[in-house]
Amino acid sequence: DVGVGIGDEAKGLMEDNEICSCSIGIELTGRALPFIKKNRVYDTEYGITVSDGAGGKIDENKINSITRTGIDVSLGGHPRVYGNKIYNCKGAGLCVRDNGMGEYERNNIYNNVGHSIEVVASGKDNPEKLVMKRNNMYDGDACGLMIRNNSGGEYFSNIIKNHSGAGIWIDDFSDPTADRNEIMYC
Repeated sequence: DVGVGIGDEAKGLMEDNEICSCSIGIELTGRALPFIKKNRVYDTEYGITVSDGAGGKIDENKINSITRTGIDVSLGGHPRVYGNKIYNCKGAGLCVRDNGMGEYERNNIYNNVGHSIEVVASGKDNPEKLVMKRNNMYDGDACGLMIRNNSGGEYFSNIIKNHSGAGIWIDDFSDPTADRNEIMYC
């Protein structure tokens, strides 16, 4: 079940809501372009999912205690994700997969069991359409930034610290650009 679903080219503002105890907290699909701001999403399988060409803005939300992924972007999803706190997820804090795109900036991603940020099969054909900058990733049980399965994208000015795995791990024919990142205590 879904707490809030937005699809079919819908727009609108979702602000200051509390969403919990659902399979998916907020689902964006079908080229929806809403503004998702200052919501609290917790105790769900997925915090926010973006797929099927949806985008919009996802700003200043608190996403925590998620059993899978905090924010999951796939299948042509292309949001602007700015200033969110994503923590205590059992999977990745943020996952961009299967041709997901978007701009991800100034997010605090911490205390997750999976990778802080995981990029899978995304961003190689159009690296300028997958940009991650000025994010803080810390205190994770896996890698800070995992880029795999023929992925690309641009990753710069991120701070990555205190992860059990590598600060950045690039694998499986991936070809990203990583520039001016600060990586410590990994």
